Amino acid sequence: MPGYLRAVTNQETASLLGPNTKVGGSSTVPAGTTTLAVAAAAGRAAGPRRILDGPFSEMVRGTGSPDGTHLTLAAPGTRFAPAPGASASQAGASDSLAELLLRASAWIGGYCEQS
Repeated sequence: MPGYLRAVTNQETASLLGPNTKVGGSSTVPAGTTTLAVAAAAGRAAGPRRILDGPFSEMVRGTGSPDGTHLTLAAPGTRFAPAPGASASQAGASDSLAELLLRASAWIGGYCEQS
């Protein structure tokens, strides 16, 4: 996500991207975790979050932030085991940049007849 935001695309992103951070830690966390270490957790509101981790990307529901370096997730937690460095983002005021990128990837895969 940070690379996309630095690219000169002339795409307005302020309304598409809420708080964005990366999964922290030095190793993959287990699936089903409900407390996720992140680079920064300040300013996170309860609600849906998209964890972008390649084929293990998923939507989770955040319930809060107990401190500045962790997110609390609603049960059952993560379905997959997110790796350190995976993007964890919230939607912006209008839509979700992560969701738009995933939909565009699916569309281009279908257009190119790739699964």
